[in-house]
Amino acid sequence: MAGPEPGWPKLTAFREHIGEFDGDVKSYRPWRNQLENAFTIFGIKDIMIFGRFSGNPKVGYTQVDETAATTGLAAAPHTRWSTEFIMQVLAIVRTKLKGTALEIFDAEIGNINCYWRSDINNRDAIVATLKDIINYPIDSNHPYSQAFHQTATDAAARCTPAIHAGTEQKGFREVFVNAFLVDSIQQTSQKDLWNFDFNKNLDYNNNNRMRNQINKYKKLLEISNWQWANNFYGGEYMFLLSKMPPKIMQHIASMEPKPRNRTEFFKAADAQFLSERLTKSITGNLKISHYKDPKRSIKFNNKLSETQRT
Repeated sequence: MAGPEPGWPKLTAFREHIGEFDGDVKSYRPWRNQLENAFTIFGIKDIMIFGRFSGNPKVGYTQVDETAATTGLAAAPHTRWSTEFIMQVLAIVRTKLKGTALEIFDAEIGNINCYWRSDINNRDAIVATLKDIINYPIDSNHPYSQAFHQTATDAAARCTPAIHAGTEQKGFREVFVNAFLVDSIQQTSQKDLWNFDFNKNLDYNNNNRMRNQINKYKKLLEISNWQWANNFYGGEYMFLLSKMPPKIMQHIASMEPKPRNRTEFFKAADAQFLSERLTKSITGNLKISHYKDPKRSIKFNNKLSETQRT
C-alpha cells in the first residue's frame, strides 16, 4: 500500500522568526530555545533528526528504518532522508550567525549532517549530563555497519555531506553546545579545581567529610576535563598534597611519601582524617563525641554513703 507523497515544509516564514547570534555565551541558550521553538511552530521539529522519513506537512512525518525496503510486505514506500532538508534549514540559520558563532559554523559544517542525532543504539554517552530535547546523548557517534537499501543511498547521495554505510552522525546542536556551554563550563570548573582546598569546610564532626571532599574533587576533575600527566608523583601528587590540611599533609609526606596513584593517596588521606577525628573525639574537642557525653557525669561514684558522710 502506497504511503503519502513525501514533501518538506516551506521555510519562508521560518527565516523571519529567528534572531541573530554572535557567539556570546550568555545569549546562547535563549537563542537556541528561540530556534528550536521555531522548529515546532513551523512543523519541522520531527524531521530535524538524522534519518529517513515518510510523510508531508499535512499528515505529519514518520521515521522509518534506514535500511527499509520499498517493495514487498515490509515496504516503506515514499520515504526520503531528511538531511538534505536539514541542510537547507542550516543554510538559513547561517544567515543569522555573526562573529565567533559564524566562524564555528563554517569550520564544522563539513562534518554536520543533522540538527539532532537519531537513536545511537544504546551506546553510553561520553558526556552523560548533556542531552538533546529528545533525550539522546549528544556525544556518541552512530556509525552504520550495514548497507543501506538502494533507495536510501540514492537519497543520501544528494546530501552534503553524502550519507553512506560508514557515515557518523554529527549534529549542529552538539557542536554549538560543546562550543558555547561545555567550553564555558570547563573553563569555570578548571578555575574551581585549581582553587579547591580540602581543608575548607572540613568538619571533623562528620565521619564522611573527607570522603565528601574527595568526591567533590573528582567531580570537578571530570567536569573540567583536566588531564594530569601519567606520572602521578611528579604532577597531581604535589598538587593534592599542597591542598591537604597541614597534619594530614605532614603524615602523608613522611609516612606514605610515594603513593602509586590517586586512589592510594586518597585512601591515606581519609585514613589520616579518621585518625585525627578519633583523637579529637577522645580529647573532647568535637561537638559530638563518641567517648564523652556532655550531659552525663564522668564520676564513677557521685553519691557518698552514709558511713562516708560521718
